[in-house]
Amino acid sequence: MLIHNFNERQYVTEIGRLAWGYIEYDKPLENEDIDGYELIPAAFFS
Repeated sequence: MLIHNFNERQYVTEIGRLAWGYIEYDKPLENEDIDGYELIPAAFFS
C-alpha cells in the first residue's frame, strides 16, 4: 500500500475531481471500506 498526500487539494485525472491525496492498494478493497472512507475507485472512471 502506498499513500500519497497532497498539501492542498489537486485535480486527479484518474477520478476526475479534486482530492487531498490517493492510496495505491495491492488488491481491490471491499465495498464497505470504499464507502466508509468516501473513496473513489480509479477503475470506476477508466
